[in-house]
Amino acid sequence: MLNPDGVIVGNYRCSLTGVDLNRQWISPSAKQSTEIFAMKEMVRKTIECREVFMFIDMHGHSREKNLFLYGCQSNFVVKPKSTVLNNNREKVLPLLM
Repeated sequence: MLNPDGVIVGNYRCSLTGVDLNRQWISPSAKQSTEIFAMKEMVRKTIECREVFMFIDMHGHSREKNLFLYGCQSNFVVKPKSTVLNNNREKVLPLLM
């Protein structure tokens, strides 16, 4: 969970500082969206050691039951040059669910 401080005060999309974390992924600020900045750094460092098969954005909804998923398109995932990525593999988990 990337937003525990916001959720604790009722902000599901916004951090405790009021930043909408769902809109920070492309170019996060280390000061304003620390959670997203740190997550991207963790993914980059992990990719240096091993392949990341998939990462997903799971959400609950304030007025709906269950959850929903967002997955990044393959061209948004930072990949090692040696990895050949099957463009359909990010569709497997939602299909199984």
